Amino acid sequence: MHGEDHSKHTGSENDIASLKIQTEQLKEEVATLKNLVKER
Repeated sequence: MHGEDHSKHTGSENDIASLKIQTEQLKEEVATLKNLVKER
């Protein structure tokens, strides 16, 4: 039972890490789109 709690905790940490990565990727995409709009 203790092992399950540990795996759940690790999983939540992985979710947070992946969310941070997705957020950074979205920021880059938004910056790229803004640059495209400026060029037009």
